[in-house]
Amino acid sequence: MEHIGRRDGELVAAARAGSGAAFDELQRLYSYRLYKRILSITRNREDAEDALQNTFLRAFVAIDSFEGKSQFFTWLSRIAINSALMTIRRRRTRVEVRLQQSPESGADVHTFDIYDTAPNPEEICDLKQRRNRMFSAIERLDPKSRNAIWIWVSQECSMKQMAHTLDVSSAAAKSRLLRARKKLIQRSAV
Repeated sequence: MEHIGRRDGELVAAARAGSGAAFDELQRLYSYRLYKRILSITRNREDAEDALQNTFLRAFVAIDSFEGKSQFFTWLSRIAINSALMTIRRRRTRVEVRLQQSPESGADVHTFDIYDTAPNPEEICDLKQRRNRMFSAIERLDPKSRNAIWIWVSQECSMKQMAHTLDVSSAAAKSRLLRARKKLIQRSAV
């Protein structure tokens, strides 16, 4: 980790070793700067908050893939920019409804209800609790399974690419991912 700052290096090493407090500190150090960068891309506070949360989720899962060849903030920024762009892509697929009618003489005014698909506070709380349980379950996986899950989640790659990254056959990569997912399902059911 030649280019990484000393403090970042210590926190990253501790986070890799499973320290939630170290990862929380990294999150605290960089959240504001990343949020500003994401907001400049999404131009929407809610989307920026979602992308920021997604950034730290992906960073947590993939922290072992950080090689230290760049600053930790640079690595996080790449993840944040990708998360922001994915958020924008999802936003483009949302259906938009025009709420104003063009004024025409004698036109009937129609009213309609719009269903808000955004999660309510209870759903948000539930999602956070499930995410925390999943993080905990990922941390407890054996190294081979944990690496397979991290690569799958953080890089969103094909099975062939994952096999190449893990330096195993495609069948072995599929097997590791399947075992890891089964273990996570079992642990999240508890």
